[in-house]
Amino acid sequence: MKNLSKVLLFLTTIGLIVIIAGCQGEGDTKTDTVAETESAYQQIPEVEAFMEHLEEAVHATFDTNYTAVREAAPKFTAAFEALKKAELPEFHKDVEGQFAEKLPALDEAVKAFAEVAESGDDAALDEALTGVRKSFIDFWVIFVPTVQEIEDFHDILRPAWHDYTPNEDWDALKAAMPDFVKATEAIMNAQLPPKYAYAQAKFDEGRQALKIAIDSLKVACETGTSDDIKEKMSIMHGAFHSIQSFYE
Repeated sequence: MKNLSKVLLFLTTIGLIVIIAGCQGEGDTKTDTVAETESAYQQIPEVEAFMEHLEEAVHATFDTNYTAVREAAPKFTAAFEALKKAELPEFHKDVEGQFAEKLPALDEAVKAFAEVAESGDDAALDEALTGVRKSFIDFWVIFVPTVQEIEDFHDILRPAWHDYTPNEDWDALKAAMPDFVKATEAIMNAQLPPKYAYAQAKFDEGRQALKIAIDSLKVACETGTSDDIKEKMSIMHGAFHSIQSFYE
C-alpha cells in the first residue's frame, strides 16, 4: 500500500478532521525491513482500490468537476462491495472485529453518496463526499498502530506548532518545555506492540532523533533568538512526524 501517512494527510487536508500525519518520503533504496512493511500493507488491495477512487473524487472537487464526482458513485459502490468481502492478511488478523464493525458506517455513507449523485446539487454532493471520506478515515485508521506515548506527545505539540510558533508566543512555548521533555522521556521508554516488532530499529532511530531535537529546542528557548527557536521548533516538528510513521 502507498505511503499511508501521506494519504491520510491528503484525505484530511481540506477541513474534515484535524489529524496531523507524517509526510516522510521514500528513498531510492529500500531495506528488507521496509520492504517487509510495505508488503504487509500492500496485501489489502480492496482498501487500496477504494482509496484510489476516493482520491480521484477529491481531486475532481478541487477542479470543480462535479461530473467526474458523480461518476465516482458506481466506482465507490463496486469498490465497497469488494471491500466488505476482503480477506485480511495474517498481519491484520487482529483487527478483523474492528474491520467488520466499521463497514456498516462506510456502507451507509457510500449509499448516501450514490443517492445524491443521482439528483442532488453540487453542494449536497460535496457534503455526501465528506461523509464518505470521514467514514473511510474512521475505517482506515484501524490499520495504523497507536502508541499512546506518541499520541500524548502530539497533544502537547499541536498547540505549540499551530498557535505558539506562528504567533511567536515564546513564553507559552517555554512553559511547555517541561511537558515536552517528560513526553520525550516517555517515548524513549515506550514499547511497540508486538505486531510492529519489525519496525523497532526505525522507531529507535526516530526517537533518538526526536530527543536530540527536543534538547536543542530547550537550549534555544533558554539562550537563543526568535529565529533560533523557530528553526529548532521546525526540526523538532519534522522529527516527531518521522517517528509517527515508524511503521511504514
